[in-house]
Amino acid sequence: MDRFLGSADGSGAAISSWIHTGSEDMVLTTDPNEFNGNSSWKKIRDLGKSYNSNETGVLPIHRYYRDQTKSHFYTRDINELGNGAQGFVYEGIAFYLKNSAPIDLRLRDGHFYQDNTTGALYITFESTLRHIDSWETAKRLFNFTYDPRTGWPNFYINKEDIDKIKGPRGNDITAANRLVHDTGTGRTYFVDGGNYRYIPDMQVFRGYHFNEDAIESKYVRASFAGKQVTITY
Repeated sequence: MDRFLGSADGSGAAISSWIHTGSEDMVLTTDPNEFNGNSSWKKIRDLGKSYNSNETGVLPIHRYYRDQTKSHFYTRDINELGNGAQGFVYEGIAFYLKNSAPIDLRLRDGHFYQDNTTGALYITFESTLRHIDSWETAKRLFNFTYDPRTGWPNFYINKEDIDKIKGPRGNDITAANRLVHDTGTGRTYFVDGGNYRYIPDMQVFRGYHFNEDAIESKYVRASFAGKQVTITY
């Protein structure tokens, strides 16, 4: 299952998924009675609740069937197949859903997100969502260890519609951001907006997946000090 379908508290009937044991066609329905008396259909699970057709903001989900491939297809865009096309026969409105509301939650520091639409990368930094301007910047500053078989990082990147995530946005993380080891004090800093922000311990360093190989050694002038880097949540 990719994600939850429907609503946890919708006013309509539950949406359930069923599979045909012969053709492996999967059907989503709010009316399990359509499979009564047919032992070839097996219920997989309930996916969430639908909405009633007379509610504000509901979207019809249209259902099609193509006999050639023994498969169903669902879309919220009636213009995609209209009254039937490409071998698909229109079966009507399967159920009603609503657009997802913005996600109102606190995002854990050090978690990475990639926008579904743009592919842009973000990190939650001190309870703000900060855009990372390029993969080059991300690979330099953060410890992206890659699985050689897939070419992807070994830690999880959340795929989200970024515009739907509530919460404050911080400044972009760019090529100007750096990691610096002060040869005078032995402290490690995150250079952020021109300020040298002290990283107090390895728990914070690792919490943000900073890359040890990116640390530069130099003498740091105290006048460039900024507030200490913290894990807020």
